[in-house]
Amino acid sequence: MTKHWVHKYNLLMYDHVDSTNAAALRLVQNGVKGNYIIFSKQQTEGKSRYGSEWFSPKGNFFLSLLLEPTFTIQSGAELSFVTSLAIRDALISVLGLNYLDINFKWPNTILLNGKKIGAVLLESSSTPQKNIPNWFIIGISINLIHYQEGSEFPSTSLKNEGFGEIPSELLLSAFMESFANRYNVWRNRGFAVLKLEWLKSAFNLNKTINVLFKGQKLTGTFEGIDDVGSLLMRLEDGNFQKVIAGDVFFEPRS
Repeated sequence: MTKHWVHKYNLLMYDHVDSTNAAALRLVQNGVKGNYIIFSKQQTEGKSRYGSEWFSPKGNFFLSLLLEPTFTIQSGAELSFVTSLAIRDALISVLGLNYLDINFKWPNTILLNGKKIGAVLLESSSTPQKNIPNWFIIGISINLIHYQEGSEFPSTSLKNEGFGEIPSELLLSAFMESFANRYNVWRNRGFAVLKLEWLKSAFNLNKTINVLFKGQKLTGTFEGIDDVGSLLMRLEDGNFQKVIAGDVFFEPRS
């Protein structure tokens, strides 16, 4: 079967790079056009959503998609959820299973058996006069072999969960197939259908969570996400709160 994503992206593969998102940004700065896949076997300066170091040893999965946006700035945030679903699809496909205990911790973390196994990092740039981003990058990191011990939220890897050592190159093709399918659904049918599927696997839905939002800690019940992916919570005092960007904290599943 022809891989229908192959002809839509320029594929760049590295043994190591500072970070795949940084490599994608350099392409932007050099004025490239088109859609790019930046894949590396190792990152020497991987970064998380807030710029802290991201554990990136050789053997894990590191990929960034550089997209020429045809979507609005507001809807671009939905791609974190689209990508999370594609990651789950790809892992199930590669492992040859019908089901994996995968959950999604808002807004961008992938959990396997209640422990962090991957994350999605979105970056973009726009101007006030334009509602379409100038460029858009989706970064993906998945723990295939290694994981960081002693992290605030427990982490794991596929190998640690008993699935052996999966080559990162094998996951590359599976992920791009999954992402192409999910992206087409998103573009043609909208976010609503994908939102419902994401919510079915949302970690601690309808349970108490703590959110760091604008420097303030909020405690309440996680009630879902809205039509662009913002977190919806009911505070302890009964008031309703929408969180556009923040960090969610709660006790990991035992």
